[in-house]
Amino acid sequence: MTGSTAAGVLALLLLSLPGGMTPGRGYVQGDGVAEHALLSLERRWLAAGDDPDTVDAILADDFIHVLPVGFITKQQQVDYLRSHPAPARETKRFEDLRVRVYGSAGVATGVVAATAPDGQVRRTAFTDVFARRDGKWRAVNAQEMPVGAPGQVGAAPAALLPANLRQDIDVGNQAWIDGLEAGDPDHAVAGFAADAVSCGASGECASGTAAIAAVYRDVLARFGRATNASVRSEMLHVDHDLAYESGAAGAHFPHGHLLAGRFSTVWKLQPDGHWKIYRNMSLPAVQP
Repeated sequence: MTGSTAAGVLALLLLSLPGGMTPGRGYVQGDGVAEHALLSLERRWLAAGDDPDTVDAILADDFIHVLPVGFITKQQQVDYLRSHPAPARETKRFEDLRVRVYGSAGVATGVVAATAPDGQVRRTAFTDVFARRDGKWRAVNAQEMPVGAPGQVGAAPAALLPANLRQDIDVGNQAWIDGLEAGDPDHAVAGFAADAVSCGASGECASGTAAIAAVYRDVLARFGRATNASVRSEMLHVDHDLAYESGAAGAHFPHGHLLAGRFSTVWKLQPDGHWKIYRNMSLPAVQP
């Protein structure tokens, strides 16, 4: 693909990049095979973190888990999982995931949001360290710490947010992520209002969910399903029936194609009591 064609496709992507979504899985430094292998391993670990056989296969024999109670070895962690089957399982998802590779070592950092059956959300920031041995990546170290809600700095306290705003944003976010990764453009725009307008960094706009979905459909036809997508929500301000949000988002596609940028999004309270994306503006990524 020529540079001009690639730039044109990225412009189309930026046209409909939605904002206001909790960060999912995402930023890769390097875009190589190793980076994507670690992303896949992290996603597998998150999806089956309560399964002792899966955890046993992911952790290196010299793995150390750093917790407030002390250092936990691989054997201790696997034994605990075997003797303490998981209760009603939380729903977990990445709100941010960044992977860096340094030769035979890799580092993954991010935030996981765990939603309990009663709807309570617990967020944890983590750092995982991996080593490549005998051709396979294995985790050698992990550390976590609890964090507040995304956008806590500069954002409205949760107690002051309108009822169900954060939940509706989370639902819309996940629909966008799932839609790109499943190759379903209609699902990707489930968080947009019927009269939504989404504009790209260079000023092109699409009006209405059908037109916005059409942009995604074209992107998916060219690139295929996203292998990884994320949105990091950083600021949130509420003004009556409108909520203003800003942050950064990204999506990875096969063959190393990457979209990354910032966004400014307006969510609007709908007649049915739910919040939907009303206006969305994609902005250029921060230059290093």
